[in-house]
Amino acid sequence: MSEITKKPLFVFPWRFTESFIIAFFIPAVGFIIEYLSKGAYFGMLSFPYNVSLFIVWIIIISVFHFFLKFDYVYWLSSTPAAIAAVSVYAIQVLLLGFIPQEVKDSNIIIQKLGLTHITQSLQFIFSVFFLLIVLSFTILKRIKSFNKRNFGFFLNHFGLLVIIVAGSFGASDKTVLSLNMQEGDKLGIAFDNKYQHHKLPFKIELVDFIMETYNPELMMCRGKSKFISDKDGKTLFKVDNLLRYTIGHYEVFINKYLKSCKPSGSEYVPLDYMGATSAANIDVFDKEKNNIKIASGWISCGSIIFNSQILPIDTNLIIGMNEPQPKKYISKVRIYHKDGKVENETIEVNKPLKVDGWYIYQSGYDNEMGRWSTVSVLEFVNDPWLYVVYIGIFFLMAGACFMIWYDKLK
Repeated sequence: MSEITKKPLFVFPWRFTESFIIAFFIPAVGFIIEYLSKGAYFGMLSFPYNVSLFIVWIIIISVFHFFLKFDYVYWLSSTPAAIAAVSVYAIQVLLLGFIPQEVKDSNIIIQKLGLTHITQSLQFIFSVFFLLIVLSFTILKRIKSFNKRNFGFFLNHFGLLVIIVAGSFGASDKTVLSLNMQEGDKLGIAFDNKYQHHKLPFKIELVDFIMETYNPELMMCRGKSKFISDKDGKTLFKVDNLLRYTIGHYEVFINKYLKSCKPSGSEYVPLDYMGATSAANIDVFDKEKNNIKIASGWISCGSIIFNSQILPIDTNLIIGMNEPQPKKYISKVRIYHKDGKVENETIEVNKPLKVDGWYIYQSGYDNEMGRWSTVSVLEFVNDPWLYVVYIGIFFLMAGACFMIWYDKLK
């Protein structure tokens, strides 16, 4: 039996071991530099330097591929290098999802390592560049032996390359601003996260801010935190007229619900005015004691003016009501264009308004005022590379469709 000799590390051809060592070493260098710089925000170059860098990038990659036949070039277009590059990049993206970003005064080690601003950290930038290098050489390798099958591969991988390039090289050109507007305000500026103001290519006026809320929910709890649930495990119950709930061995009946009211003596009376609260009159029965009534009275969630009210059942058991949760909030705005054109528009959550290349999102309101808020928080986003991302997605989908079609023809 012949002995199988084990290939020494970093002797060509490089396989998965060498590929993963290099792939993890690259962001490790970024982590070290981030730590030494105390978590500095590096980010990408902005226009026109990012475009110039990309052109130089293409020239260098092409020269290395077509004219310099190094072993490193062959390795960079290999399957092990591709899998290692994608794996390290995927880990960075996963960290982006698990670790809260842009958090100030967080764990000093996490911040120094750049994990609170991953997309602007050196380890992420290095990982992106390594992935782009591998992807570029892989595409050029397939172009060299071009055929019908490779056409689908080219479209697919070229689309991925375009998406990553647009998302990384164009990151510094993306502008995100915010603005807290009071009803009646007419402004042509917004602020970045450093509180620097930026002029908008239009003016916006907040005509009206409208909020719709769900009905509040009642809960029964023992002590301060032990919530009692029904047979299905629910601990929160919608408040409305003439509803009945069985919670534990208690039965709660809602006699009357007032969505907008105020306290008047021991009762609540309707009030449709800023600062009104919601309240319900309830009866509580104990099913273990022949369903006798053990408590009756009002509960209220309170408001910016009125205190909340609970109903004690015994010395350790209470029933209360939470604040109504937002159902929908809308900003009615008026847009003033530079050419004198005026448009009346509405902005809702997940329904942004597009104006002169800017997307305006409904991002918040005055939480303390709740449904009586007259303040709308708007977010303004301008991403000139967004259409390049769309082009990449088109190529990606076209490549996938072509490969499916080609396989069916065979």
